[in-house]
Amino acid sequence: MRLTNPLHTALTALWRRLADALRDLAPIILVIAFFQVAVIRQPFPDLAGVALGLVCVVLGLALFVQGLELGL
Repeated sequence: MRLTNPLHTALTALWRRLADALRDLAPIILVIAFFQVAVIRQPFPDLAGVALGLVCVVLGLALFVQGLELGL
């Protein structure tokens, strides 16, 4: 009989949610980056701030989806 570690299971599920959220947001990120660089021809004003915001959005979406699945 194999015992499962609940922390490992939870972290694996969270990692999967993060990967799914990043995959779902990738087309939106690419379109915005393309328009910013190719169409508007302006660099990102605060690249570190944009990257931090992107991390927050991906994390928030992953946690939101995890909460939905737990609640339903």
